Amino acid sequence: MKKIKLYIQVYVLALALAATACTARTKSSLQSFPTLSKWKVVDLTQPLTANIPIWPGDPKFELTPWATYEKDEYFINRISIGEHSGTHWGTPNTFIKDARSAEMFAGHELVVPAVVIDIRKIADGDVNYRLSIDDVKAWEKKNGKKITSGSVVILFTGWQDKWNDPKAFLGIDDKDILHWPGFGADTVKFLIAKRGIAGLGTDTHGADPGNDQEFGASFAMYEADGMILECLTGLDQLPPFGPTLVIGGWPINGGSGSPARVLAFVPPTQ
Repeated sequence: MKKIKLYIQVYVLALALAATACTARTKSSLQSFPTLSKWKVVDLTQPLTANIPIWPGDPKFELTPWATYEKDEYFINRISIGEHSGTHWGTPNTFIKDARSAEMFAGHELVVPAVVIDIRKIADGDVNYRLSIDDVKAWEKKNGKKITSGSVVILFTGWQDKWNDPKAFLGIDDKDILHWPGFGADTVKFLIAKRGIAGLGTDTHGADPGNDQEFGASFAMYEADGMILECLTGLDQLPPFGPTLVIGGWPINGGSGSPARVLAFVPPTQ
C-alpha cells in the first residue's frame, strides 16, 4: 500500500514538473516571437496633390468640396482621379481583355513579400536603363539568396525623389517621349518562370522604361496574372529582403487597378 502511495506521489510530481516546463516553454516562445507592433512600418505612398505627375492623356486629379461645416455641418470632398494615377496598383485587365480585374483579387493576394533591387547608381547614368537577367543574378549573389516565390520585385531607381517635379519625373523630351528606367521584358519573363514572382513594383510611372512603346515587361506580368505597383516612395527605408507589403487597392468592379495606400512591414531583425 505504501508503495502504491509512493508511486502516486511520484506520478503527480512528474505531471507537475511537465506542466511547469510546458508553461515555461510556451511563455518563452511567446516572448521570443516578434509581434507586429515591433515591426517597422514604412509608408510607400506618394501624397496626392493638384500637381502630381500624370501620365500624358490621363485624367487630372481633381479635389473639390462637396459638403462644408458651414452649410452642411460636416465635411467631405469629391475626388476625380484616373485608376493609374498617384501611387497605384494595376491588374491584368489593364492590357488584356477579359483578364482579372481589381475586385477579383482576394485579400490575401494583397499581403505579399517583397524584394528591393537598388539601381540608383546605374539610373543616374542611363535614364532609359533596362534591368537585365544578369543584373538579377548578380544582385542575388551579392545578397546571398534567390528571390522567393510569390514575391513582388521592386525596382528602386531614385525617381521617387523627382515626384514634386512632374517634368523631371516623367522625363518628357521635345519629342514627347518619356524617360525613366525599368524592367527588361525578358527579365520579367525570367522572374516569372524561374522565380515565380507575383508582381512588379517601381518608384517610376511604369514598370517598363519610359521610352518603351511595346510595354513588354507589363504584358509579361499581366499575362502571368500578376499585379504591378507604380509611383512608390520610401524605398530607401527598405532592406533588399524581408519586407511584407500590404496593398490597399480598391476592389473596383471591372477596374484595372486604383490609387492605393501601400505599406511595408519590416521585421525587427532587419
